[in-house]
Amino acid sequence: MPSQSEVESLKAKYAAAGQEHLFSFYEELEPQQQESLFSQLAKVDIERVNRIFKKATSSLEIASSTQQNSLEPLPDDVFDSILEAEETKIKEWENTGLNAISQNKVGVILMAGGQGTRLGSSAPKGCYDIGLPSRKTLFQLQAERILKLQKIAQTYANCKNDVIIPWYVMTSGTLPALTDDGKVFLESKSKLAVAPDGNGGIYAALRNEKVLESLKSRKINFVHAYCVDNCLVRVADPVFIGYCIYKNADCGAKVVRKSSPEEPVGIIALRNNRLNVVEYSEIESSITEKKKPNGQLLFGAANIANHFYTVDFLNRVESFENELEYHIARKKIKHVDIKTGELITPLKPNGMKLELFVFDVFPFTERMAVFEADRKEEFSPLKNAPGTGTDDPGTSKKDIINQHIRFVENAGGKVLPGENETNSEILNFEISPLTTIIAVEFKDGIVMGADTRATVGSFISTRNANKIHTLHEKIQCCRSGSSADTQAVADIVRYYLDLYSIINEEPTTQTAAELMRELGYANKEALVCAFIVAGWDKYNGGNIFILPLGGTLHKAPKDMEKEEALNLVRNDGSSGGSIRMKVITEEGVEKLYIHNKDIPGCILKHSFISLNASKQSTPLGSAVEYTKHENAVLNCSPQVAALVDVVMVAAVVVVEGGVETTSTRHNKNSRMSKKSTTTKSKNVMIEDGVLTLESRAQVIKEFRELLGNDSDKYDDECLIRFAVARSFQLDKAKQQLEETTAWRKSEGIDSIPLPLLNPNTPVLYNIRGFEPYLSDWNLTVVEGVPEYVPRILNCFGGNAVHKTDKDGRGIYIERLGFHDAKKLAKDIKAEELVNWHIRCQEFSHRVLMPELSRRAGNIIDKETVIFDCDGMGFHPVTDLDQKYYPERLGKLFVVNTPFMFVTLWSLVKKWLDPGMLKKVHVCGKDYKETLLQNIDAENLPTFLGGNCTCSHMPVILKSIPPFKIGETLPSQPSSSPNSKSYRILKGDSKSYEVIVVNDDEKSNGSNIEINFKILEGEGDVKLEVRFNKLNGSDVKSGEKKITPPKKIFGSKSENTYIYKIKAKETGEYLFTLHFSEAAKSDSCVIEHQIKVNNEPYEY
Repeated sequence: MPSQSEVESLKAKYAAAGQEHLFSFYEELEPQQQESLFSQLAKVDIERVNRIFKKATSSLEIASSTQQNSLEPLPDDVFDSILEAEETKIKEWENTGLNAISQNKVGVILMAGGQGTRLGSSAPKGCYDIGLPSRKTLFQLQAERILKLQKIAQTYANCKNDVIIPWYVMTSGTLPALTDDGKVFLESKSKLAVAPDGNGGIYAALRNEKVLESLKSRKINFVHAYCVDNCLVRVADPVFIGYCIYKNADCGAKVVRKSSPEEPVGIIALRNNRLNVVEYSEIESSITEKKKPNGQLLFGAANIANHFYTVDFLNRVESFENELEYHIARKKIKHVDIKTGELITPLKPNGMKLELFVFDVFPFTERMAVFEADRKEEFSPLKNAPGTGTDDPGTSKKDIINQHIRFVENAGGKVLPGENETNSEILNFEISPLTTIIAVEFKDGIVMGADTRATVGSFISTRNANKIHTLHEKIQCCRSGSSADTQAVADIVRYYLDLYSIINEEPTTQTAAELMRELGYANKEALVCAFIVAGWDKYNGGNIFILPLGGTLHKAPKDMEKEEALNLVRNDGSSGGSIRMKVITEEGVEKLYIHNKDIPGCILKHSFISLNASKQSTPLGSAVEYTKHENAVLNCSPQVAALVDVVMVAAVVVVEGGVETTSTRHNKNSRMSKKSTTTKSKNVMIEDGVLTLESRAQVIKEFRELLGNDSDKYDDECLIRFAVARSFQLDKAKQQLEETTAWRKSEGIDSIPLPLLNPNTPVLYNIRGFEPYLSDWNLTVVEGVPEYVPRILNCFGGNAVHKTDKDGRGIYIERLGFHDAKKLAKDIKAEELVNWHIRCQEFSHRVLMPELSRRAGNIIDKETVIFDCDGMGFHPVTDLDQKYYPERLGKLFVVNTPFMFVTLWSLVKKWLDPGMLKKVHVCGKDYKETLLQNIDAENLPTFLGGNCTCSHMPVILKSIPPFKIGETLPSQPSSSPNSKSYRILKGDSKSYEVIVVNDDEKSNGSNIEINFKILEGEGDVKLEVRFNKLNGSDVKSGEKKITPPKKIFGSKSENTYIYKIKAKETGEYLFTLHFSEAAKSDSCVIEHQIKVNNEPYEY
């Protein structure tokens, strides 16, 4: 909080400026609101605001006729057009620009301020996806152009060092909104009304954010600045930069020809003998319609916010910054009435917002250059909502695709429509400026190919890299992006597939693709890579899958011959080096290598992309590698790391070479590390492997606060399970819980009919498949058992729930060797297997576990699982369980594993979640002792080392309920008719609530007495007492500990304990008993009786 003297000083400052009304409500605000308002006001230079207002309003008094009469067209000596210049001159300008770039003398400023609200997006406009086949955003398109231009410049100049084009990203600043007489509006009693101050704030931001110092330290001489919403922008265009350097300009502007006199765009012209941008609203139609002798508009140089500066000029701006005139925009401004305190929502403009534009410095330049570009190649603004038809996402997409088609046509090629396209539609076609990897299916297999060039930044580290990796015998992947990331992911998937083949059969191509997808999604914030997975398997033949972080999937013509497929891959435009190819068929994998001297310079003629014999250079020369038409190839381009990391912070951030920002830098020592922040419950304490009551209450309280109004939907046990599953990172737990709730609702999980335990009805179903031929479960008849259940049961022969372990959990045994994998792949659809698994999970959680909990006297919410690998076979549905059934697994035992499994397990386990890893026990052949430590011999089948002989037939394991149907707990001896008995498992606890209401506040309170007696079991029991104060009928949040955990029992069963407390305050007294994790017994039975003022307490 500011001190009183600080507040009075600021009040005096605003009073002197005539803005003292902003403190009208200060004294009635809450302290936090006062601090917020003070902070806002302290950051505003109110004298500067008054100066800007005075200058802006005085400028309006200048007669508009004077401005009209002073307008003159651009002089010839400051203007050139790429549409009219000679080719040799354009090449000279381009070479000049490339030389400057190759010497690291060029930087880029992106004016990225503003959200995409008109586009229906709350994200920055640069994050908008305009619908290209690759799904690239504006940021990504521009970042890739920077990366490619760095390589072009490095190749052009044959540089040995990296070429770096630093990328500075600017966001909008703000100024207060003003009344017509210059008074600042209050949006609320504690908040100023502010608005963006225009892209002209770039100059102050460059100075305030130390960017000018950065440019100086980098020895950068020239800067290209542009707006984010032009999808065709040529970032750091060497032709434009070279032209401005050639003209010795300190400031330059790229323009395009106005499409018509009525187009609402500002133009660059002479006004008062100085170059300036004149807004379309400031020019009369009689002037906009004037034409040159050649028929072009006399005032037709449309400004597109695409500028060149020397760094010397940017440093000079400060000297004349006070002379810049802000523009007034009349707006409807919501505000608080100073007299009444009411919120006013005006129906017509009632105030003004002041803006400075980036071009307002033009009149102060000494040597200005104006360069006209080809509109269709360099300007397609994104301004309006989808479907508008003008300057919207649809037109942006169309303009890029049409440009890329022209690139191919300029190279002598032709792009034809696909199967589902007509000539009148937008062809689904796109060219990437980055690496191309390709996979094509022909009638007998797959052909894959990739270029062999690998780079480190802009440096070509090798021209003979291998980008095709073996994942399994007949499964290969092409990789693109970070070599470290791609190789690590490929190695991990290869280990998984080896493991899969050992415990099952040869993996399918889809299995490999799914594994890679899971790894990519789990690490999506860290990986910078993309893949094509292709292969041949006996079930599906040849298959191709794409896993992009940027890229497109296209289908090749069907039933191509092998040579056609080889030619297609060979003719694919490479980005450098030679081409490695692999042909995958039923017989195996064939390796091919094509030297770069044998690679065609352009796409050769084939049936669906035809080319003329001659080759012409594209507008970017060697900057383009061709991505073929939709029916041709599968192209995958890596997503640039900058697209993840470019964030809008402060006013300016810098991305070096399109990779790093000053605000968010990669941890280069840990590429897989994530940068997202999480809400984690603090000081979580675990004693003897169990969450303490204090921590448990804290986690539940924080979780419920995070959930808000939705918290009443979930019980405490549910919240704890999800919190534990996400390592007490509550924001992630909340996300998983919400996703689970939405999934259950969308899939109708809670309405699935389940058999109910009933001792009076005949058996109908087995617990793990509802089988009709087992006889130990008595279940109520339910309708609607799906027809696929018998088919699944024919594939899974050895599954059953079989009694309980020593912790009272149901044991699920799966005999993997009795599964028929071939029949499963042939007869069962994936969705049927998932639905069956969901039914099993729901029965276990909604029927079995509640009954086990009722009988145990405490909560049983997990199960013990045994996978018997004798005979192999595997089908866990782990993804679904981890997402929607977290923390339901108590322990998992994998037994009878082959030797190689244990070896590979040592490699695989390092990728598992640590919480899951503690539950998994891979036992190999020496498993019996481990199982008997956790499960009583009479509950363990003989084939697993126990004494239970309930199995019959060589395949089927009989399902034995964890308890006898209709069984009740044996009655415990009671010392009092009002006493109650409960069983507490080792390491668990039991709580009792006593509500005390003292009618007379002056009374001495109530006496609470609790008698405890241990009836069964040996071990230490501790008592903890807590208190919650009541407010009316509600319990206030936050507990007060009355006593620390206190040992009340020894190891003898006859020990008793009496606890007494004087309850002086009205509230809830919570008594909790903990049974030690180190106890000799697995559980104890405790009898207790509670009295309040010597009367038995009913609870």
